[in-house]
Amino acid sequence: ASVAAGETGEEFIVQPLVQTLKFLNNFVDNANQEVGKSNANEQEIYVPTLDVILCPNVAIEENVTADDLAFEVIDSLVQKTIASKLAAAISDTYYLTSEAYGNSTDGSEPSERAQLWNTLLNDYQKAGVCDEAYEMTTWTLTRAADLETGLTSVQIEFNNTGNTEQDQACMLTLALAAASYPDVCSVEMREPVGTSNHYATWLTQSELTNERPFFDVGLNGEGQTVTISDTGIDQNNCYFLDNENPASATYNTNSRKIAQYVPFVDTSDYQYGHGTHVAGTVAGKRDDATGAADGIAPGAKLAFADIGNSAGSLRLPNDYELLSVGRPYSKIHSASWGSEFPFYTTQSRNFDQFMYENDDFLILVAAGNSGAGDAPQTVGSPATGKNIIAVGAHHNTDDSRPRGALGPSYIADFSSRGPTSDGRTKPDIISVGKAVLSAGAVPSEFGECDGKIPGPNSSSGGLLSLQGTSMATPVAAGTAAIIRQYFEEGYYPTGERNPSNAMDNPSGALIKAVLINGAQYLSGVDNGASGITPISPYDNNQNFGRVSLQYSVNLAGKTNVDLQVFDRESILDGDSK
Repeated sequence: ASVAAGETGEEFIVQPLVQTLKFLNNFVDNANQEVGKSNANEQEIYVPTLDVILCPNVAIEENVTADDLAFEVIDSLVQKTIASKLAAAISDTYYLTSEAYGNSTDGSEPSERAQLWNTLLNDYQKAGVCDEAYEMTTWTLTRAADLETGLTSVQIEFNNTGNTEQDQACMLTLALAAASYPDVCSVEMREPVGTSNHYATWLTQSELTNERPFFDVGLNGEGQTVTISDTGIDQNNCYFLDNENPASATYNTNSRKIAQYVPFVDTSDYQYGHGTHVAGTVAGKRDDATGAADGIAPGAKLAFADIGNSAGSLRLPNDYELLSVGRPYSKIHSASWGSEFPFYTTQSRNFDQFMYENDDFLILVAAGNSGAGDAPQTVGSPATGKNIIAVGAHHNTDDSRPRGALGPSYIADFSSRGPTSDGRTKPDIISVGKAVLSAGAVPSEFGECDGKIPGPNSSSGGLLSLQGTSMATPVAAGTAAIIRQYFEEGYYPTGERNPSNAMDNPSGALIKAVLINGAQYLSGVDNGASGITPISPYDNNQNFGRVSLQYSVNLAGKTNVDLQVFDRESILDGDSK
């Protein structure tokens, strides 16, 4: 690849496209900051990862594997196989660190960054000190399903990276080697991610105490599967317990609650863990009675991707592998985790691309909990995606409300705010995320269940109350499952169940549109003693507003929504329906 960098008379001076121009989002600074986080805590499992994206319409032959690519890129860093054997040093084979670059600067000193790369290449590659680190890398190749609309990517994990200068140097030089290939358009450092309903059910359905009109007519998520990626589930908690069909990595249609459990990290959750609470919020259901913490869609089943260890830290698989858990049964993915990186990253794009290629699928992602002080640009990837739904948090109601909180018309002060780095409004919607009661993991017990109802942000027996956009996201995901059931069982357009009106496999875009269209505006941000921040519709605090089923779809005799639906219909610019 090359670029016209200047001209003399009528002639252009053409220079090669410098490899480092392919690095996205403060690559070098992020690499130096994030590499080695695994050493900070023995149970921390953050693994530095590079996303290498090939240019549009670049195809990888079917017989080429990820290991083949790894060999070719790593081999290019070995002096003896460099194409230019006349190079005085390995650095002279890369334009930014070469004699040609030095000559192009009219005798001035190379830039500070060029000197950095020169030092890294000569000090670490000539001696072969990175050989062991490169041998421990894991390469994953994901081919674009359609070269016209998708991009092929390679993910490189540094499995044995520690907190040393050498580790940083080895990863940076490998990134430079990958960027030197003409078919590579970008290289990005993946940011580390972290984990960002008794009352919530009636609050989203009617806003009237203990009134659940959708449950009353059988709209409880039955027939739906929601995938969750999180730290794990305590499968012996009464809200998930199934002695006849224990969960496995293979989807089981006969399961009562957990139809699939894929152990990317392990098969359990920690004491009062994040994942058990999130799963219970979506679809937890006691088998023997109505539970104090039954989920938003208690009739739904769960597919679960265990991506967390016993300390609650996360390690993600390849994006496409993660999002495929539960498919084709699952049509919704709830992700109560994310980074603090407000850019449109490779992972954001991968999430959007997966929804594009699987148009019956909807992904909901926690916006993040970094909004205190009305901090802007705090929604992190992958919630920065365009097709997905980023979910913020508002207060709860009744005696589940923490003392002094203003109630459900107010956004929680911690809820992250937009805009994204490219100016798009975020989050997309707001949901109950304060003092959410759900299942609590107690791995040392079997069948732990209801007891004394815990107060806000505390635990008791098999119950746990938590706050965060991590809690708001499964509330919205469970609501999405009920909306899917509404269309699939023929409630549209009359508001009464009619099998002849059943919609076959509604699109994820339709479910998203219905959720957003029915959202209600909020009154402000509750900052506690610091007062209330005024907000406006469609701003970077609330965007479309809070989730509300009663304003989203028509239910005969219960709601009054005049809804007209068009799904998977094309419309040209200037036309109307």
